[in-house]
Amino acid sequence: MNDSLKTLLFALAALLMLGVAITVYYQSQPLPIDDFQLVGQPFYDQFNDAQEAQSLEVTAIDPQTATLQRFKVEQDDGLWTIPSHYDYPAEAADRLAATATSVMGLTRESLVGRVKGDHERLGVLDPLDEETLDPESAGQRISIKDSSGDVLVDLIVGKQAGERTPDPLGAFDDAPMGQDFYYVRRPDETQTYKVLLDIDLSTRFADWIRPDLLQIDPPEVRQISIDNYEMKEERSNPLAAPQLFKMQGEQLDLTRMGDVGPWNLVGFDEKTETLDSARVDELVAGLDELTIVGVRPKTLFDGLQVLTPNLKLNPQVVQRFKSNRPELQNLINQVQFELKEYGFNLAPGPQGADDLMLVSETGEMSLGTDKGVVYSVQFGKPIVGEETAIEIGVPLADGEPVRTDNPSGNAVATEVKGPDTPAGDPVDNRFLMIRVNFDESLLADKPVKPTPPVKPVPPDGYPGAVSDPNETDGTTTTDVESEKAKDNTDEDVDKTDPTFEKYKMQLTAYEEATAAYELSLTRFEDEQAEFEQRVMEGKKRVKALNERYGAWFYVIAGTNLEALQLDRQQLVQPITSEPASPLLPNNPLPQRPNINFLPETDRPQLDQPSAVPADGESSEKQDGTTAANSTSKIEPPPASLAV
Repeated sequence: MNDSLKTLLFALAALLMLGVAITVYYQSQPLPIDDFQLVGQPFYDQFNDAQEAQSLEVTAIDPQTATLQRFKVEQDDGLWTIPSHYDYPAEAADRLAATATSVMGLTRESLVGRVKGDHERLGVLDPLDEETLDPESAGQRISIKDSSGDVLVDLIVGKQAGERTPDPLGAFDDAPMGQDFYYVRRPDETQTYKVLLDIDLSTRFADWIRPDLLQIDPPEVRQISIDNYEMKEERSNPLAAPQLFKMQGEQLDLTRMGDVGPWNLVGFDEKTETLDSARVDELVAGLDELTIVGVRPKTLFDGLQVLTPNLKLNPQVVQRFKSNRPELQNLINQVQFELKEYGFNLAPGPQGADDLMLVSETGEMSLGTDKGVVYSVQFGKPIVGEETAIEIGVPLADGEPVRTDNPSGNAVATEVKGPDTPAGDPVDNRFLMIRVNFDESLLADKPVKPTPPVKPVPPDGYPGAVSDPNETDGTTTTDVESEKAKDNTDEDVDKTDPTFEKYKMQLTAYEEATAAYELSLTRFEDEQAEFEQRVMEGKKRVKALNERYGAWFYVIAGTNLEALQLDRQQLVQPITSEPASPLLPNNPLPQRPNINFLPETDRPQLDQPSAVPADGESSEKQDGTTAANSTSKIEPPPASLAV
């Protein structure tokens, strides 16, 4: 090796060592002040009023399917709705308020990452970035905008930054205990911060609505009616459309008086049958647990629901087709086609073609509560598929549902599994329609108006008694004259006249009854006012529920539907005679002999008690029997008691 090559190698080694030294030097230096200048500053200082929020969107990557999930809620005329789900109301107002408030005024706390290379480790990769594929590395992005579409908040929430522990510096000692540390960054910044945050983001439809469908309390249920009818089609003409008929089936009517009282079944014979009350309780619990997992809008015509909340043909729609019956029939056919795809149909009602009534393939049931609210529930066809297909029927396109005229293509025929569903066991979700009515008779303790007492009529000849042609209740004395007669009774009335004495007693009793009646009337008026208040509240609740149910077909979770499909054979069992005791198969207990009691007139007369014996005489023998020569002496009754 020549000297020139050695010199070159030494120079290269020196340069390499110099580079290492420079790298170590700069890496060991404190971070530049520019990286810390945002610590303690709010992420978005202009967002300080939750009322400014008009839309909220959550974006995340589903960890199970590794697909992008976007969920948005926005205000429409003061009502929060879900655009991707046919503008269904976002009923979880607490979640909306909590989510917006949790990020309002959120400040950058401690700096934990400065470069993009830290994003994957901290779980704050942007889910909207096409290169982000790993759900574990992607964060949840929350975007809040105002009415003009301007961004109020846009943050990526990453992994949880460990459990909350006491801060030695006391920086977070005053923070609410519900908060935890998370890694958070703005999409337009590379720095990531450790922040105390109380937030629960979700892209699931069920988390932004009120999934409890009926909203009942099982002890409130007072009656249940199950109508197991069937739908039949009949063709009078091979070329004509089939006519639908409702074939009446088994009807079960169950009632109970109180919260935990026994159930009674109409037509139930207690002597020969037993009622399985536990199955009835399971039925009530199953109805209480009905959960919404998807929705479909009902058909509209010029902004009007073709079917009213009570599932009848809307009279306003019928009126618009008054002079064009063929067009009305076309609309009815369209509604029937839609209904049939979900397992329902319209059948002629008692009043003809314009009185169509909704029927379902699997019958219907109703339940009434002590609030006077009666729920009528009708179950349609089952549906399985991916989560999006269950929720809205079709895949999303740019965050919005694809609307089609043919709902038959909505349900995807694939298996869907929930977290509690065994592998290979599909959930039998079903379509459901519901309507609500008010029944005042279900309200307990309806007050009864007391009956006023009848004023007694004075007898003829009683002082002050005159005929009054204005009296209509049979009374022959005016009030003034009655008072005069009462004041002069001691002077003018013959006290020995029993008719007058009886009238005076009746008059006193009437006055006492009148006082009691007035008290009862006051109590009745108070109870009646309270009852009317309960009626008003019940009707108000029915109206609110119909507004909620009237515009929608629902898809309900099918995990507990089996408990709802009951017939009489499942509820009632015959009483069987118990077999004889195995201990005494052929040795019954001896029966007591029959004792025939004679009538009292035919009984032998017993001896009357003897008179007191004279001195030295004995009325009994030594063996205790009555002496033969003793005589009975009975004293006659006093003359005043003799008949």
